Amino acid sequence: PLRRARRSARRPSRSSRPLPEPPAARRLLTFAAHPPARTSRRLALVVVAAAAVVGAVVEFRTPVLPDSSWLLWLARRWLDGSVLYRDMWEINPPLAVWLHAPVVAVSRLTGWPVGVVFRAAVILWSIGCLVLLDRVLRRWDRSPADRNLALAIAAVVLLGLSGPFFGQREHLILGAAIPWTALLAARRGGAPLSPRLAALISTAMAIGIALKPMYLGLWLMVPLLGWRQ
Repeated sequence: PLRRARRSARRPSRSSRPLPEPPAARRLLTFAAHPPARTSRRLALVVVAAAAVVGAVVEFRTPVLPDSSWLLWLARRWLDGSVLYRDMWEINPPLAVWLHAPVVAVSRLTGWPVGVVFRAAVILWSIGCLVLLDRVLRRWDRSPADRNLALAIAAVVLLGLSGPFFGQREHLILGAAIPWTALLAARRGGAPLSPRLAALISTAMAIGIALKPMYLGLWLMVPLLGWRQ
């Protein structure tokens, strides 16, 4: 009787045993942890499209920010023949005005409001930066779920959460810095990246830094820290 009591005490009761997971719940957990490549790709593209639509709807319902309006006005004066820094008072580098000049030119040729053309140009810039990021991620030795998640997060940040920074020079720099940072990390990881892709990303980053040269030291710290490690 004593041995039976000890065996029964050691043996776990049926109520304390973990219940087996149903097959449907097990499949759902497996799908959430490791979604198929096609499914995660489609979800990422849906997030990119939704972020673009939401960002466009929000921006087209609000007036153009004062800094962007000022640069558009300077670009219009510059196209009309005024000399920058002589006829117009400005402290920013000339590239900020030159990049806004095509927006004003397209607005004059098409008759569309300059604010509409400006917002469309900023959205196209952000989408172009996301395309460059996607090309880097697809050549990186990472899981499809991680690559698509990074693309979706970048789209939400650039298009959905820009808010009061939409179209600002900081917004444009951030758009170029995301694929540039991914390029540095992928190269350090041994990803086979083409020189043409690296040149496109580096050119976009150079344009972004030229808009505000004060950020040059900040972004140079990224490759320097990676080189030290």
